[in-house]
Amino acid sequence: MRRMTGPVVSCAILGAAFVLSGCTPRSSPGEARAQNYLSLGKSALQRGDLASAASFDRLARQADPQNTEAFLAEAEVAERQGQFEQAKILLDAYLQRVPKSAGAQIDLGIAELGSGNAEQADAILAPFAKTSTDPKVLRNEAVALDLLGRTADAEAMDRQAIVLDPTDPVLRGNLALTLAADGQTDAAERMIASAISLPNAPRAEDANAVMLLAYSGKIAHARKLGRQTLGNSATEALIKRAEAARRTRDPARRAEAFGMTVDAAAPAPAPTAPATALAQ
Repeated sequence: MRRMTGPVVSCAILGAAFVLSGCTPRSSPGEARAQNYLSLGKSALQRGDLASAASFDRLARQADPQNTEAFLAEAEVAERQGQFEQAKILLDAYLQRVPKSAGAQIDLGIAELGSGNAEQADAILAPFAKTSTDPKVLRNEAVALDLLGRTADAEAMDRQAIVLDPTDPVLRGNLALTLAADGQTDAAERMIASAISLPNAPRAEDANAVMLLAYSGKIAHARKLGRQTLGNSATEALIKRAEAARRTRDPARRAEAFGMTVDAAAPAPAPTAPATALAQ
C-alpha cells in the first residue's frame, strides 16, 4: 500500500484533526480497481462462471501489477479450468513475490501433476504430505505416486486421506483406482461400490465404477451400469480405457490408462446407481 505524501505540510498547519482525516494511507486508483475486479472474480467463481472469474482476475492483475492476490486468484481459476501451464506461470510469479507461501507451493505441485509432471509434483508435494491434514494434498500426492508406479505408497496416502474425510466419495474412488492399478481387483470393486453409494457421489465415480467393472472382466455389468448413468458413448470409451489397463502389468501404465489426474472443477452431484449394481 502506497502512502500519499502531498498533504503533510498542510496537515501540520491545520492541526491534528486534518492529520487524522487527510494523511491516512490511501489506495491508488489502480489498487482500488484491482480490489473491485477481485471481488467480481470471487463472485463469478462462486457461481461457477470460470470464464468470467478468469477475466476479472486478469483485469485485477493488469490494474495493479503489484497485487499478489490477483496472481493467486487467477492461478486458482486456471487450475480449475485445466489450464495447468498457465497456472504454473502465475504461481511462479506469485512465489517470486511471496516465496514462503506453503499454499502456493502446494498449488504449484498440483499444477505440475496436471501438466503430466508426476516426478516434479511428487518432489513438491511429498514434504507437505508428510504432515498435512488436508485431504486434497494427500489425494494429489497419492496420484503422483500412482503415476510413478509406487502403488503401495499411494494406497497408504489414499487411506490416510479417507481417515481425514470418510464421507468424500472422490477419495474412495481414488483409492479404488490405486487398488486396481496394483492388481487388487476385488478390493477395488468393494471400494468403488462404497464410493458410489454415498449421497454426494459425483458422476465421475460412476465412470470409475464402469471402468473398474470392465477391468475385472465384467463387461456386461459395466455396460449395464454405464448405460444407466452415463450413456452408451461414454460407457464404451471407459471400457476401452479398462482394456488398455488390462494389457499392461506396469502399475504406472495402468494408472495412466485409468486417466488418474488431479481434481477438475467439481461437477454437480448426480444420481448414481446403488452399490448393489456392482454385484449383479
